[in-house]
Amino acid sequence: MAWNPRHGTVSLEDGTGTPLDVDLSNEEGDFSVSGLIQANKTLEALYDRGTFDQLIETQDVQITGSVSYRIDDWASSTDRPIDAVLKIGNFSSAVSTHGTGDGVMLTIKYVVSRGGSTYTMTLAKCLCTLDQSETFPATAATINFTCYGGATFSKV
Repeated sequence: MAWNPRHGTVSLEDGTGTPLDVDLSNEEGDFSVSGLIQANKTLEALYDRGTFDQLIETQDVQITGSVSYRIDDWASSTDRPIDAVLKIGNFSSAVSTHGTGDGVMLTIKYVVSRGGSTYTMTLAKCLCTLDQSETFPATAATINFTCYGGATFSKV
């Protein structure tokens, strides 16, 4: 079954017990992710006297991606994506999903619902940046992310 951006939403969540979250409708934007690999590990080839022997897992892969959206109201008092990325406004008390170190990492959830099924991709420990551009007919923003905690998938 095919789907398009109208079927998907993206949410950004912090690491509190009841997460602070903000939802982005993809209706006016897009979502992309790169670097998904089995077990979220890089693979290194081992050779025995010049002949391929096996692959071994080494370190975690950094998953990267972006989500773009239309900015409807900068002055809104409700949760805004920029608040989550910059830890301001309603997200000023946000807790990192990693728990230690500098910077606030977030969980990103991409949910697609269509035909009675819901597919969820959860990306863990994501460090986000935000780009904004003035475009016609509306101002747009892009959240770029690097995730250090891997991805999980579910279908309901």
